[in-house]
Amino acid sequence: MNDIHAIGCSQLGNKSRPEVFAYVEKEIKDNLMELSPDVNSKTYGRVTQWFAYALLAKLYLNAEVYTGKPRWNDCIAACNAILTSNKYTLEENFFSNFLVANEKSGENIFVIPFDINAGLNSFWIQGATLHYSSYSTFGLESGGFNGFCSTAEYLKLFDIQDNRRKMFLVGQQYVNQIKDSAHIQYDPAIDLPLIFDPVITNFSNSSPESRLLGARCAKWEFNKSGSGLMSNDFAVYRLADIILMKAEAQFRNGDVENALMTINQKINRVSIRSRAGLPDFGLSEMNPDGILAERARELSWEGHRRNDMIRLGHYTDARIPEKTPSEGFRTLYPIPKSELDKNPCLVQNPGY
Repeated sequence: MNDIHAIGCSQLGNKSRPEVFAYVEKEIKDNLMELSPDVNSKTYGRVTQWFAYALLAKLYLNAEVYTGKPRWNDCIAACNAILTSNKYTLEENFFSNFLVANEKSGENIFVIPFDINAGLNSFWIQGATLHYSSYSTFGLESGGFNGFCSTAEYLKLFDIQDNRRKMFLVGQQYVNQIKDSAHIQYDPAIDLPLIFDPVITNFSNSSPESRLLGARCAKWEFNKSGSGLMSNDFAVYRLADIILMKAEAQFRNGDVENALMTINQKINRVSIRSRAGLPDFGLSEMNPDGILAERARELSWEGHRRNDMIRLGHYTDARIPEKTPSEGFRTLYPIPKSELDKNPCLVQNPGY
């Protein structure tokens, strides 16, 4: 406590969002050229110049939220640094980015490496999303804990022809994925067919069928060994996100024509849309809601949704199930009580 008073609350108290933005921006820019420009096995999973540019792009994309002033041109410039470097490419198969051995992806810019055989901890979406009986669906060593899932409202964002829709497990499940009557799976605890129904209307459903609600995540390749522990590396940034960020910044900057060219550009013979089996992103979609929907389709489960919904004005909306409109202050997290207890100079964020 004496140390806090000696330094003064002017230094240890709350900082405004523009102040934090300026600090983060300066730290990245001051150190960017000290980072390696190499993309190889030695820099894999490490901070490189290209990760720094990706971080800057994301910072500038959200600058208006953080500071009240847009930085679209700066976002475009940071994205261009990555795109013109020719260090990364779009994978022809969307799901190549999410294999167990996805260190071979040419699209992933910065990853958190996971490898149960190399002591790097494990990626755990398999255990978090799968049903207790799903081990027999995929020939796994163990089932899941019947947790994380998506709703029908989210699934409606995907055209039935969209290859990316395959990231969701819905409908009747089959032993070893052999789709015939002899291999129909059941939930033995409730003696019902194992059918994942994405329609969730409330959170307090005590019916036996509630065990089967929600579309489960199958975006990352499941690991048949390791007792549910996975070795897929998690991409924090990949090239598809850079393309989408640049296109959004161009649109928000009033350059619709080039925004369409960016989002539909082909790299390694494919575009974001073509590898999904869909026609080009159209002029009628080039609006804030269309951009948000495409980011949802491409980047589901990758940790960008909250950030995107705040920036594009939908985070506080009512949603199914059981979410009424939220107060505006919810776009900023509360300061944890543990931090307030440690530092009496901090003041809780408004509304909490």
